[in-house]
Amino acid sequence: MRLHPHPLTHACLLRYAVQPELTQRVGYFSLRLWLRAGHYVSGAGETTRAVGTKLQKVTRSFKLWASAAWQRDVDSENNVSISRS
Repeated sequence: MRLHPHPLTHACLLRYAVQPELTQRVGYFSLRLWLRAGHYVSGAGETTRAVGTKLQKVTRSFKLWASAAWQRDVDSENNVSISRS
């Protein structure tokens, strides 16, 4: 579990962020799922929530992965911002 800001968030503006992760490995494959919740400092925003996943295959000759993430932020005026990657 991470108790520090994740690189996808505005690290200097977060008061705190919690990010538990779950990874399952089977043979050459691994699947990672993470969730994040946090709160911005006063005046910078309200909350942030995110979810992401990464599927990875590693062999001796190559490494292949695909990842996806979704993030929802609420600013100090209650405007919602959603980003996906």
